[in-house]
Amino acid sequence: VFVMNTTVAPFDDVRVRMAMKLVIDRDAMVKSVLGGFGQVAGDHPVWPGDQYYKAVSRPRDITKAKALLGEAGLADGLTVTLYTSDIDVNMIAMTTLYKEMAAEAGITVDIQQESADGYWNDIWMQKPFCCSSWGERTADQVLNEVYRSGATWNETFWSNPAFDGLLDQARQQLDYAQRKALYQQAQQLLSDEGGAIIPFFTNILSVAHKRVKHINTRYFDYAKVTLED
Repeated sequence: VFVMNTTVAPFDDVRVRMAMKLVIDRDAMVKSVLGGFGQVAGDHPVWPGDQYYKAVSRPRDITKAKALLGEAGLADGLTVTLYTSDIDVNMIAMTTLYKEMAAEAGITVDIQQESADGYWNDIWMQKPFCCSSWGERTADQVLNEVYRSGATWNETFWSNPAFDGLLDQARQQLDYAQRKALYQQAQQLLSDEGGAIIPFFTNILSVAHKRVKHINTRYFDYAKVTLED
């Protein structure tokens, strides 16, 4: 994730936030940063295996990104500092590639690499534009824990009453189809207006010798693992 603090200029302008999202060639980022072992994401955190997942397409559009910046009074360009670290294996690579992609829209990204030691205390949720990383969570959990107004881990400091209301309605809705529709509306709203730039989901790769049997590749239960002679 590239995290924009939505309470701090220029990220308090939804047009700037969208421009920052539109500069990314997501297929190229998956191929370059992940070696192809991942899936394109559309700026919301609900992973493709979740029952409430909504596929959001956000193709690269430099022309539109420039137009949005112009509307926001930044026609002459924008300079931002992006804080990153090697605390996560993908952060440096994705930051470097983002810098190159953003430049085409007149966005200058100054990379500030910080030590892994203390990154989550000193940089994350402290700097207005930084890298972050999350493991898989269910739709209800991640949307409420990370994006609801006032949530402890709301790293973008985004506050949207309509979004919060959708989450509340979804939790109260007993009909699955209607509940799914509410969660998907929330994902679309977050994708369009929120402060999270989420270009991809990473695959978790598991490797085992052919003699090792009965491995669940999602959650290891070592009591069931056997080794053939």
